[in-house]
Amino acid sequence: MKKIISTILFLVCVVAVFPSELSAQLIDYKINNQYIPLTDIPGISDYTKTSKNPGGILQGLFNVAIGIGGILAVIMIIFAGFRYMYEESIFGKSKAKSQITNALFGLLLILGSYLILRTINKDLLRINLLLPKDDSGALSNLITNRKKFEEDLDNAISKANKALEEASAIRTRIGSLDTETQRLQSKIDAGTATDADRAALQEARRLRTELVNKELYTRAAENPDLAITRAHLELIGARTASEATASTNVEATLSSAQRNNDAAIQQLRASDPNAQNQETQKQIVVLEQKQVALNATTEQVRLIKQYNDYQSYLLAVRSAGPGASLIQPVETSRYLTPSALADAIYRNGRDAANRLVDSGDREGGLKLLNQSRERAKTVCPSCSF
Repeated sequence: MKKIISTILFLVCVVAVFPSELSAQLIDYKINNQYIPLTDIPGISDYTKTSKNPGGILQGLFNVAIGIGGILAVIMIIFAGFRYMYEESIFGKSKAKSQITNALFGLLLILGSYLILRTINKDLLRINLLLPKDDSGALSNLITNRKKFEEDLDNAISKANKALEEASAIRTRIGSLDTETQRLQSKIDAGTATDADRAALQEARRLRTELVNKELYTRAAENPDLAITRAHLELIGARTASEATASTNVEATLSSAQRNNDAAIQQLRASDPNAQNQETQKQIVVLEQKQVALNATTEQVRLIKQYNDYQSYLLAVRSAGPGASLIQPVETSRYLTPSALADAIYRNGRDAANRLVDSGDREGGLKLLNQSRERAKTVCPSCSF
């Protein structure tokens, strides 16, 4: 009987340690989970019915082995106890006492090995025998997405630089008009101006106003797209989905773009208070559409940052224990799960996209909707939109 118990204990330790170590080595890999057992094994059907991992069967055997080992140890203690009570010879009592000691030691070994492994890391008790799944497709998709994001950012930067060059050229023309305006005004002040000079001065002033508005619009038009592209890259292009976050730099970039865009809109409106200049009114509409996309992106970034800050605060409170009152509280997030946050991000983008489509910017609306969907999927990869 002693040899039987020793054999069982040895098998339990092997099943506990070896597959668990293998599981620990494979825990960071994406695994092939297409294994389906052909039939149930009595006593562990719960594992064979639900598990797509062949290690699930060993997991069940491991649990059953622990139970059987414990039962056998108790039976041995009871059997040896009766033997000790009814055995008359000293030699028999000594042998029964030794059996009780060995059974108690075996029971402690069974329970102790389980408790030690669970204390170190409960994942050591999860058996996984699946080989890593080929991840080259996911890696290829990641590289493709990175290239797309980098191309989008390069295009946005290129457009912004081109707009700055165009604005500089307009500023040069405005300088030439200022020189011409001063010359004509000097002639009028000296009394030597003709009617043609006066007409030329009026035309120069009108053209200067248009050029000032055009320069203002040109400088402002590409900034929102550049800021949004950078924020989008920060959220989903430079990290994995589980690490989606919003940095202070992203918030600052979007806020600066919002202020500059709003200032440009106000200046354009002030230059045409009666809304008579069609070109200026078109510029105002375009900038207002860009402001809608800016506001939506800024709100989505704020929601993500608020969620992450609040989750970090809750984690710090749980870790601090009695000293939690010393932790600086943060703004409570309205959304407490990734799915709720992702749904809020998508709804925000969808509503803003509808406003853009209603204003005539169908392309911008579709782009914003797709970006919002990507951001939502980054927060909650398992959600569908």
